[in-house]
Amino acid sequence: MARIPANIHDSYLCSILNDREIAAEYFRAVLPAHLVEKLDFSTLQLLPGSYISEGLEQTMSDTVYSCGFASAPAQTLEIALLVEHKSYYDKYVMLQIGSYLFSGYRQQVEQRKGGPSPIIPILFYHGRKKWKYRTLEDLFDRPYAALFGYIPSFSYVYNNLRDAPDGELLAIQHGVLSASLLLLKHAFDPEWIQGNFKLLVSIGLSQGKDSHHHRSMLLYAFGRTEFAKEQIKEVIREIPTDIQEVIMSTYELLIEEGRKEERAKAEKEQKELLAKAEKLLADERAKAEAKSYEVVSNLILANRFTTAEIANFATVTEEFVEKVRADLAKKKK
Repeated sequence: MARIPANIHDSYLCSILNDREIAAEYFRAVLPAHLVEKLDFSTLQLLPGSYISEGLEQTMSDTVYSCGFASAPAQTLEIALLVEHKSYYDKYVMLQIGSYLFSGYRQQVEQRKGGPSPIIPILFYHGRKKWKYRTLEDLFDRPYAALFGYIPSFSYVYNNLRDAPDGELLAIQHGVLSASLLLLKHAFDPEWIQGNFKLLVSIGLSQGKDSHHHRSMLLYAFGRTEFAKEQIKEVIREIPTDIQEVIMSTYELLIEEGRKEERAKAEKEQKELLAKAEKLLADERAKAEAKSYEVVSNLILANRFTTAEIANFATVTEEFVEKVRADLAKKKK
């Protein structure tokens, strides 16, 4: 199969949440109930660009939406989904979130006339290890409590997918989102994905006709576990034919991409070997020429042989002898 990029988790999540309908369903599922009640998700709008500063590019990515309030649609806030690239626990992540928020507010002020609007950060994490929710104040020992007024205070929504029960994710109404979150939750458990593949594709591919999302989900699933073609056919033989066709065509596409990568890799290795061989040959020629140059120089300096004789003795061309003779003449000047 084709090689799956290391950041496939981040790009897959962001690709499905760039869909406004899916994003609305996701926000309804993870935002606090009191906030969901106040928002009008029909006004949800994906914003271009990013609030990620240069220093955070290696650790986070974001997807930002604006959303109006149900009681006052003209007033908006922004919902920022922060995807943590690291697969390990980082107790200082709130520093990154704080940096992100201030970067976002600074950009808002610079780009708008009306001033900043609130940013609600959602930290998405589905790594193997437990990741406890912490605030900035948690970094400081108790003796500093009297100084907490000088320490920035903010909250964020922590969506640790690993802690979400499968039943809760299955209950999400949007099939693509439900199947995608289950896949992301069990991304490091290939046996679970194989054992539940039929369920995942039945949920994720039965709703809607967006082939882009369907293929993205399948490519992600195939990238997290190894499936034999006959194994897939056996698993999906009882589901609708149109869904079977999407699954098998995507699988064949991935296999063909893998073949292309293997061919490209073989061609690259062949070119590298050819380049090494040519370099070795050129080095050997250069060494031989340097040796011949020395022999011819000595014969010329002996001043007893004709050009033809020197060429014959040194096994070189007469043109080479004349070149060496010209070089020696220049050095005498």
